[in-house]
Amino acid sequence: MKWRHRLFLRTLLPFLPFQYMLRSLKRRLTPFNQDNAEGVLRYTFIMMKQLRADGFTGTGTTALELGTGWEPQIPLLLNLAGCDKVLSVDLHRLLDFTSCRRTVDFFKTKREHIIETLGVKASSFDRYIDGLSFSGLESFLESASITYLAPCDARKLPLPAESVDLVISNNVLEHIPPETITELFREFHRVLKTKGKMVHTIDNADHWSYSDRTISQGNFLRYEESAWQRLQKNPIDYQNRLRHFEYCRLILGCGFSLFHDLSVVDEALCAALKTIPVCSKYGDVPPEQLAISLSRIIAEKEP
Repeated sequence: MKWRHRLFLRTLLPFLPFQYMLRSLKRRLTPFNQDNAEGVLRYTFIMMKQLRADGFTGTGTTALELGTGWEPQIPLLLNLAGCDKVLSVDLHRLLDFTSCRRTVDFFKTKREHIIETLGVKASSFDRYIDGLSFSGLESFLESASITYLAPCDARKLPLPAESVDLVISNNVLEHIPPETITELFREFHRVLKTKGKMVHTIDNADHWSYSDRTISQGNFLRYEESAWQRLQKNPIDYQNRLRHFEYCRLILGCGFSLFHDLSVVDEALCAALKTIPVCSKYGDVPPEQLAISLSRIIAEKEP
């Protein structure tokens, strides 16, 4: 389906009653998205391997995930990696018992890969997985040692200052307005301990290109800001279009240093951007700076 047709149909969703209830029902009736789950594993492993190389062991630490979403993959991985306390915050309460059970079943199929990549003992993996309760969502979360903060505005976390060692998100920030991201970073700066890490994987590509292969991952950069905002009627599909250098600027402006930047230029996107008109906001920006389709950033709270 062409992206404009899909956009029009999804624009109608906010006018339907119980939109999030309908989404939850759809998730329960559709098969588990293994490709997406494997992508989360892959990106999380990349960031956690870098943290391990920097000396982060997880032992005695508190970790906070931004944007739980439908499946608790990252909180489960953080627990397996040895974190003492794991919290996950989301604006909407999307997690449910079915998605949790599906995630655990998926982890079982990836047992050897998870054990090898995280460097955990097989006995530790088995003990954690076997100890999970499946009598309901709350019992699952308790047995998994996950504190689920939802619905919760992450700009006002119910946490004391300097109580968190690690903040992590995966494909979340691109769906948040820039001014809200600034507020989030300031709150993370408050709750993080000095030298605490903030780890973000950000999908900078036009998400409509995943369902419409006739457009490039930079297609949304052709629209002027006012025109693009008029297309953002459904908050579920919101994309801020921020480029990698803009995220780095926001991070630096909120009291963090860039500890690691693992992002690379997407050569195919760079070539595509040289053939399409780009909006005035990015007209003077070199294609190489616009063509980082995936940001992988580890930032550190400065003293």
